[in-house]
Order: sequence, then C-alpha cells, then structure tokens
Amino acid sequence: MNDVPAASDETTERDRAFRHLRRLRRHILVYAAVIGALLLIDLLTPGPLWFLWPMFGWGFALAAHWLYVKSINIDDDWAQRRTEDIRLQAHDLGHIEDIAKRYEQAEARRRSGAEPSDPSHFETVRESYERLASRNDEKDPGDGEDPGEDDAAPEADETSENRP
Repeated sequence: MNDVPAASDETTERDRAFRHLRRLRRHILVYAAVIGALLLIDLLTPGPLWFLWPMFGWGFALAAHWLYVKSINIDDDWAQRRTEDIRLQAHDLGHIEDIAKRYEQAEARRRSGAEPSDPSHFETVRESYERLASRNDEKDPGDGEDPGEDDAAPEADETSENRP
C-alpha cells in the first residue's frame, strides 16, 4: 500500500484545521475592535445603549464559529481515550464488587455442603457474576477494538427482583 497519500491527507487536514483556527483568531480580533468602536461611539452619543444588540448578535455568531473550529480540531486518539474513560466510569463498581462478594459467599456455602436459602437467588447471582466476569475478560483496552453493544450501557440489576 502507498502511505504517501495518507500522510498528505493528514497534512491537508492539519493545514485545514490551522486555517480555520487563524480565521477564528482574526474573527475575534475584528469583533473586539468593532465592538470597542461601537461602544465608544455609543458612549459619546446621547440616548440608550444600542451597542449591546450588535455585540450579542455578533457574539452569538462568534460562539458558533468557535464551536465549529473546536469540532474540527478534535484529535481522534483523544476522542477514543475519552470515550473509553467515560465508558469505564459508567460502570457501578460497588455493585460489581457486591455481586462478586455474594457469589464468593454462596460458593463457600456450596463447598461446605450448606444449601443456599433460596436456590433461584443463588443462580441469579451466579449468572450475573459470570456475565460480568465474561464481559471483563472480553475487554482488552490495548487491542483497540470497538466494544460491542453490551458494553455501551450497564445492565439493570436483575438480582434485586429475586432477593428473598
């Protein structure tokens, strides 16, 4: 494969982003100069303050320009890292640890020969823990694969419905 077009595409994208950033800076300078002049004219003339109307209207357009430039300058690697951070923070780790603790207690009771008080509850806890464990085993943040739909949102607490 030819890597030269990919590098030139990256350079073109970077140049385009810098051009937009320069235009935004110029827009901010022109805005400040014109609004400053309008303020000076408004203060030197009698009557109500009218410079606020162009300041707010143009300020809204300037804010939209800033948002546009900000959206162009997003680094794909940063976006991927940020998405992964948010996804990992979305899981309720306390809930997962609670399920793991209950599963270990149930396993200890099972190994010692004591029957759980509610067999359906034990199976629900076991299934929940195994599902979470398999989901964590499937995740490998270093491989760069896109996580599946199952990782997009944490599942509801199914064990609360079956508690004795």
